[in-house]
Amino acid sequence: MRISKKQRIVDRPIKTGINIFFSVFMVILFSCQIAEKKQDSDIKSFLGSTLFIPQSMETEFNKYVNSSENLLVIIIESEDCHECALNNFNMLKYYDKDFSTYKTNILLITERENREEITMLLKNKSINYPVIFDDNHEFVNKNKFMKNPLFYTFVINNKKEIVWIGSPITDKRTWDLFCKQMQKNKR
Repeated sequence: MRISKKQRIVDRPIKTGINIFFSVFMVILFSCQIAEKKQDSDIKSFLGSTLFIPQSMETEFNKYVNSSENLLVIIIESEDCHECALNNFNMLKYYDKDFSTYKTNILLITERENREEITMLLKNKSINYPVIFDDNHEFVNKNKFMKNPLFYTFVINNKKEIVWIGSPITDKRTWDLFCKQMQKNKR
């Protein structure tokens, strides 16, 4: 069977479109895999590293670090929806008993320019975790792993070494991994 010249002209854009779609799909797929591998590599390289505490925050920060074996730190940026972030922070209350088991306290760090808004939201939501206000965004700027907002939640031990990166309450699997890691740290 012979394909007419007209049919070949019609089929060519379709084949070209399919080839372009497939090429774009493969680029996206490999880009995501590369980004995910980089993120995993970043996490592994930052675990065990020591957190830098700016001098302006040191006294207050040390008070919380030294009061337990671990400290879950959550950073809220000025661009974040504070109400949303504090709703997530509020969810931690349901895990208080578990965090106590692993001798893990919770600390919120945010920028000083949001002091009134954050203080009011904390009060309205009955959140009683401590807050440190970061002058000039120095805390995030001095800790290079925090250039990625996915790393704005992490756990340090009382030596200020990073032992966990990410929110431990994302889902059941993450929580189980967190508990296993905290058990390992207790030994």
